[in-house]
Amino acid sequence: MALAIYSVVLLSVVVVSNLFFKISEQLKISMLLDEEIVKLHTSIQSIVSRQWTLMATITDITDPEALSGNSITLISSIPANNQTGWVTAVSTITHDPVRKELLYLLPKDESGEIITTSVSKYLDSFSVSLIPGTDYIKYDATFCYYDPNVEQPIMQRRVEGAVRFY
Repeated sequence: MALAIYSVVLLSVVVVSNLFFKISEQLKISMLLDEEIVKLHTSIQSIVSRQWTLMATITDITDPEALSGNSITLISSIPANNQTGWVTAVSTITHDPVRKELLYLLPKDESGEIITTSVSKYLDSFSVSLIPGTDYIKYDATFCYYDPNVEQPIMQRRVEGAVRFY
């Protein structure tokens, strides 16, 4: 009788422990995706506002198709001490579907060397478009965390946002 009671108690402890570990893993993944979502929102806001605030001209900005797809190209004209008085820099925010990351590509210097910085990870899809008649760019992103053993999605989150350019 005592052995039966001990077995039931031990089985209960194992089941509760297993459930606790599953819930804690889900919570960890949820917090990881939340962190990446915050990085996405703050980084895009910072990059677009900083780059476009310095922009001299924006070509085809009235065309909604000019800013659509999975990348944003930023052309900044920065005041400089040269004959033209300006230095033009081109940078890009783009989605890399292989790495599942949003990348910020910035030229290092005139040699053409590119500095690549990861903005956000676990990004399955990313699209961007101009909101017609406004000074806003809308973006849509899907974050997904995969089980490394079977490549099955464990958790997925879709977020939208908008950033104003000046």
